Amino acid sequence: MSTPCVIDLFIYADLEAAFDLLISKVLSECGYKLQNPSNNEITTFSEEGEIKVIDPTTIQAVISSNQSLGVQLWKDESRDLYISWKRGDTFWKFSLFLDGMTLEEASEIINTIFSELIWKQKLENTLYTEMKIFIE
Repeated sequence: MSTPCVIDLFIYADLEAAFDLLISKVLSECGYKLQNPSNNEITTFSEEGEIKVIDPTTIQAVISSNQSLGVQLWKDESRDLYISWKRGDTFWKFSLFLDGMTLEEASEIINTIFSELIWKQKLENTLYTEMKIFIE
């Protein structure tokens, strides 16, 4: 049984900007996309653990609604990354679940988040992201 590994990112921005920053600019650099390459679906899970499909034409409306949710991101047909987000007082908390990944895959994500979000923001004096890694 593998040990769960979760990266929690606290991004101090509105949800649309935070989502765009994390998904479009960081995780896409690692090869992850919102739509499953085999069927072009965007998937999430119900509270009961059942897969639910989100219409790609409404994903922006879902994000704009400021509700907590989660989606699967896809690198290819067999490799995915589950990411959820939840509103805090002054931030959005994004949790990236690295279960089932190889050391190389997890390292690529952690390194890209650090270099593209945290370090780049520090150099630009625009730091508004915190990262915490939990291994249970």
